[in-house]
Amino acid sequence: MTNASQQSKLPFSPGVFPALVTPFTKDETVDEDAFRGLIRHVIDHVDGLVPCGTTGEFPYLSVEEQRRLVEIAVEEAQGKPVIAGTGAPSTRQAIELAKNAKEAGASACLVVTPYYLHPSDKGIYQHFYELAKAEGFSGPPFFEVAHIDLLLGVKDGPVGKAIRRALDEPRSSHGLLIINERPRTLLVPTVTVRTKKQATHVYEDAARGIKLAIEASIQDGSLPKEALDDLVMIANVFVHPASANRKRIEFNSYKAMRAAIRKAIEGRPTLEELLSEKEAARHPFRYAP
Repeated sequence: MTNASQQSKLPFSPGVFPALVTPFTKDETVDEDAFRGLIRHVIDHVDGLVPCGTTGEFPYLSVEEQRRLVEIAVEEAQGKPVIAGTGAPSTRQAIELAKNAKEAGASACLVVTPYYLHPSDKGIYQHFYELAKAEGFSGPPFFEVAHIDLLLGVKDGPVGKAIRRALDEPRSSHGLLIINERPRTLLVPTVTVRTKKQATHVYEDAARGIKLAIEASIQDGSLPKEALDDLVMIANVFVHPASANRKRIEFNSYKAMRAAIRKAIEGRPTLEELLSEKEAARHPFRYAP
């Protein structure tokens, strides 16, 4: 049970955070497709995700597999917090796993006491002390999680026409900005930008993360190079006015854009998915300016 004073110290809202199982293929490798399917099955009904915990068979995962599972969870989480299981029998390994989880975009770590060797009380204290000192892992406040709605199409289609019309009829309160040329990408702030600080967060920090995501998507083939001159995108970007950590804004915008591009290419969510999940759907921020 958590009291009110404890709740105020949490980096995100309390709620339902299911411990995800880790599916494997018959040759004992991680089944990434099945893992994504599991997350998509539960994500609209929970407040966050916990990959690589005890339920996730973490002792049988390699360091690379654990990092990849956290990356997938962050990609599929729709902006909701991901608490990565990073427990290990040694302090050095726990630090490595926590570092990987942090770099993969996790909001926090779930760390069990060292097992098998059964350290003393002083040893357990030292374990967590060294982990906190090495990583200082504290996830971003909930208002620093990025959210991007993406429209992707061809320049002669509806998305291209929408970009041309928006640029011909600019609205100063929305501050539209072309941030990339191949593919041509229009940044549209979800929340009206009112201050210089907010402008920096949206047009510099978030935009930088989005551009890095576009570059990464081109490099891995998600955005085919031969189609870049014909593709256009509109990125509707949410950065909470209370955000403060510029690096976190950039990183979270990068992750959100990577996930948005992949879903757009896959044609997700489908109309059937939207209709089937409409009762459970809710905006992850519930921000009211």
